[in-house]
Order: sequence, then C-alpha cells, then structure tokens
Amino acid sequence: MEESDAQDDGRDCLLRFVDVHKQYGEDVIALRGMNLDVYPGEFLTLLGPSGGGKSTALMMLAGFDTPTSGDILYKGQSLADIPAHRRNFGVVFQSRALFPHLSALGNVAYPLRMRGVSRSEAVKRAREALNRVHLAPLVSKRPARLAAGEQQRVALARAMVFDPDVILMDEPLAALDTDLAIRMEEEIRQIHEDLENTVVYATQDHTEAIALSDRIAIINAGAVQQTGTPEALYEEPQNAYTARFMGETNMLQGTVTSHDAPMCQVTLDTGEEVTATAINIHGAGARTRLSVRPERLVVNPGDDVAPNRFRAKVSEMNFRGDHTLVHLLLPSGTRLEAKVPNAQAEVGFGPDGDVEVGWHARHCRALDPPQ
Repeated sequence: MEESDAQDDGRDCLLRFVDVHKQYGEDVIALRGMNLDVYPGEFLTLLGPSGGGKSTALMMLAGFDTPTSGDILYKGQSLADIPAHRRNFGVVFQSRALFPHLSALGNVAYPLRMRGVSRSEAVKRAREALNRVHLAPLVSKRPARLAAGEQQRVALARAMVFDPDVILMDEPLAALDTDLAIRMEEEIRQIHEDLENTVVYATQDHTEAIALSDRIAIINAGAVQQTGTPEALYEEPQNAYTARFMGETNMLQGTVTSHDAPMCQVTLDTGEEVTATAINIHGAGARTRLSVRPERLVVNPGDDVAPNRFRAKVSEMNFRGDHTLVHLLLPSGTRLEAKVPNAQAEVGFGPDGDVEVGWHARHCRALDPPQ
C-alpha cells in the first residue's frame, strides 16, 4: 500500500520520484510506481529489506540506472537526459569503490581533477575533506593499508569534496562492526548538520535509520509503504509492515466486532476482547492485526491501565541491560513480550510467576488484515 508523499510545510521539493516503475526482463519488478519527495537539506533514509527497491532508487538518482517508466525530477526538471557525471551528486557505495592504486588523498582529489580543478586546489580541498572526517594523518596511505572504518571515511570525504547538491549513501555501514558503525553514524550525522547538504541514505537497519534520519521512507516490494519522521513511523505506523519493520512489536490477529471512531473492539483469534485505536480497518466483521510495542505493555499494572488487562504466566525472562524482556503466556495460548525497565533493583516477579499484563487502548493500533 503506497501512501501519498505530499507535504504542506511550504517547502519546494528538491527531488521527486513520479510514478517510477523499474522492471528487469519479464519477471523482476524492482520499483512499482514509486512516488517520493526529497526536500532541501534533509536527511532522508530509504528503509527496507534486501531486494525491496531502495538501492535501485538510489542508482537511478545517481544516473547509473534508468526508469522503465515514470520520471525523476531535480528542481522541477527531468533527470532523464542528464548523465551521472553532470548531476553533481556524491555517491558512497557499500563496497566503498576506492581506487587501490591511489592514496587516500588521491582518491578524494580524483572527482575534483575530473571536474577540471587544478592539482594544487584539488589537493588543498581533499586535505580539508579528509581532515573533516579525522583522517589527516593517513592521507598518504592506500586503501589496503586502511581499516574498514577508515576506508569508509575516505569514501565519505570523496563524496562531499566537490560540494555536491545531494549525497547518496547505499548501505555504507553494513560491513562494519557494531561499535564502529555507531561511531560512523555519529560522524555522518554531524557532517550533515555542519554542511547542511541533502542526503538520501539506504539501509536495512531500522535503528540506524532512526539514529540518522530527519525523515524515513519505508520501502517494500518496490513501493513506498509510509513516510514520516522516525518518531511518527515508530509510534504511529499506518500498516502492519511498517509496525514490524520499525522495531519489535506484539502482533495479534483478530476480527473487528465494533467500530466507534477513533476506537474499535477486536476479538482475537484466541478469544480475548481488546480495545484498540482504529487506524487501518474496514469496519465490523473485518479481519485486522493489532500492534502494541513491548515497552507499552505493563506487567502488574495499576488501576490507570484499562481496559486491556489479562491474567498471564511468565514463561521466560531475559536480562537486556537497561530492561528485562519478559515472555508472557495468556491462558488462551496467546504469547506476548513486555520490556520492563531495570531502573529498580527488582522487577517484582520471576519465571513461572502469575501476573497481570495490560496496555492502554491508545498504544494498541488496529491495522490492515493478514495477507
């Protein structure tokens, strides 16, 4: 289900996908009528699974691929006849794609030399770019002598050295270990804030997208599922796919028994009656999936948590540092997961314990039916 990407904040979009369709051969459809706007100075992340279409969209922006139908506009003008080297877009590939025979300085200076910049000016600007990514002491080293994170910094410096209008990043942190990826996230975000350029970024990692983005476009099977701020997509998903892809959630299937906007009553397949916020349903008798985040479940809630309250047994507890993940089993067989903060010394119950679990109706979203 693709949503309109229209916004009413008065900004003119910088880039616009207009009904972009991409098909390879007879069977492989990479993009399905994609519509998406990118605004000046924003950090927009294309978030989706492998094969979902995000890299195809980036390669079309870069000029390395073309739509089967539809168009991509830049400042209102079609990019169809503008070759890659004339688009003034910087590109950071997952593979980094550095020249092995050139030093870090040579790699970063290369796009300037290709644009006719004098050698002395290219070297000066390349040094400045490498200094910005904290690689000044390593300018003479070739890629083989650099660690993975250092190579990625060189690729980032190369992408921004010629002051591009847009920087495109295709899963640049996917090959890095967790600690290094987190440090690179911080550097990429800081560089974006300092330079105020427009970034279009692709990743499969929702935590990475949340940490970096001003706005996220969820993409699956070549179509935009939902766009919005990280907070909006996490707290207010409009469909079950977005709810699942943006983080852990309890997904419960059932049937709508009544609908009195903005709320609805749902009978779960296991028999429980649940009150939820009606988001994407088709009235009484329709099938639906309920989404409620584990941190919204309250174990042994007070009187303020109503009306969704159920008896449960604790089947397992996993310590996760800042919280304990509690696995719960309702008498009907329904399984739930709750995140209990570890701010207190003890959570007050243990494995095999009998508890109550509850959640507010405003935190439970009734979404599209099972496929």
